Amino acid sequence: MTSAAIRRFQISQKLKVTGSLNQQTLEALEVKAPPPVQDYKKISALFEGGALEGNDAATQVAAIRSIQRVLAGSGFYAGPHNGMPSLALTSAIMEWQLANELSQTGKLDARTLASLGLTTN
Repeated sequence: MTSAAIRRFQISQKLKVTGSLNQQTLEALEVKAPPPVQDYKKISALFEGGALEGNDAATQVAAIRSIQRVLAGSGFYAGPHNGMPSLALTSAIMEWQLANELSQTGKLDARTLASLGLTTN
């Protein structure tokens, strides 16, 4: 039924009739493209060379969630506080590092964790 409705709409708008939501039909419907899906990275990659590198995943997820809250509260991060690494989080970490005169690695090394108020013990 959905395909038939799409075909009827395409006919009424003098579009190529495919019965699917192709780009031309979406534009005619004035549907904006959905935001891109976040590209998540491995958790371990964020902690490479840092004090939490060898910790279990649950500890690392909790640390990331805390870091997401701190960065968001400081205006550096606007993403979800889900404990998952992403390109947006890495970018926020790098901006934090720059603002705090740390090496811009995008990694959560001991100095970065300390500057974020996270203890590694």
